[in-house]
Formats: sequence, structure tokens, C-alpha cells
Amino acid sequence: MELRGLIGNRLLLLPSVAAVIHDHAGNLLLQEKASEEGWSLPAGAIEPGETPQEAVVREVAEETGLVVSADKIVGVFGGRDFRYTYPNGHSVEYLVTLFKCQVLRKLGSLMRSSAMPRSSIANIDGSVMSSRSSSRPALKIGCKRLRRPTRGWLV
Repeated sequence: MELRGLIGNRLLLLPSVAAVIHDHAGNLLLQEKASEEGWSLPAGAIEPGETPQEAVVREVAEETGLVVSADKIVGVFGGRDFRYTYPNGHSVEYLVTLFKCQVLRKLGSLMRSSAMPRSSIANIDGSVMSSRSSSRPALKIGCKRLRRPTRGWLV
């Protein structure tokens, strides 16, 4: 039986990862999800048997078509501020390991995969590399220059 079948909509703790990727000019790689959730870092759940480092490399490749190295842990975040209730009523609390990553190369064959979400993938400098289409929701990848706060900047 599926876990949600056993626990219903009760709060579930989800170990997950996210990637901080900057280009040479300091632009931060972000993705805009079609679900109107706004811009976010490449991120996702850690699969059973997978290390956090393996998970962040896999998630970045799946979501952006980039191969990265997970260079260092920037921080680990969780708690009430990381709770979310999905439209179907499922409640989760993410425990996120945030990694500073470096781009090693692009995955050319993955970029053309029809199994990937429809998206426009941008080079780390923000120029568009390719577009894909499928029945899955759209995802835009791009770089945004963010103004750094004077305190609390982790990366």
C-alpha cells in the first residue's frame, strides 16, 4: 500500500535537496514553474538509497539538463517555515540540504528527451539553448541577478 494510503493527509517529513548555481558574473540559476509557484532553485526529493549529493546532481540534470558537482553544503533548512499543503490536501515539511554547485557540462541527449517537461533551457548566461515539449507542465530556466542583502547572505 502507498504511504499516503496509510497516513492520509497527515504531515510527512521529506528529505530534499536544492542547488545554488552561479555563473561567472554572479547570476543565480533559477527556474520558473508553470504551476504559478514562482521562481525557485533546482530542487527535489532524495530517493531511497540515494545520498544527498547524488540527489542534487540528479535533480539538477533532470530539471535543467546541466551536469554539476556538489561542491559544499551551504546549509540545512527545515521546520515550520518549510511546510506546504498541496492542493490535494497532502501536508509536507521539507528538510532541505542546500548545496553550492558548479556546472561541469550540458547533457545534450537529455536536453532533447521527450520525457522531460516542456521548457526553455537557458545557458548559465541566460541565453536560450533549446525548447522541449511534452504533456508535462512547462518549466522555464534562466539566470537572475539578485541584490545581495547586507546580512544573512549564505552563498
